[in-house]
Amino acid sequence: MVKIPALKELKGITKEELPNVGIKDHSRNTINTFLILIADIYGDEEANKVIEEFSLDESEDWINFLDKPEIKSIEKCIKENQSFIFKF
Repeated sequence: MVKIPALKELKGITKEELPNVGIKDHSRNTINTFLILIADIYGDEEANKVIEEFSLDESEDWINFLDKPEIKSIEKCIKENQSFIFKF
């Protein structure tokens, strides 16, 4: 059975990773992945709310995040690969 993570869980981990951006290499990737998951599961509007809530839009890396070609490519891979599962 696949567990769909709650929005609260995804936001919580995103918030925990924020102070580590630029310090730990994986933090930016973790946030990127969770934003993609939020968009995929809960919609682009919700992902954009998270970007705004955590002021990610103040960093150029997250401006127009969901419109970036590399993010659209990752989203496509996730949607095409149904065995892509996150365990919490």
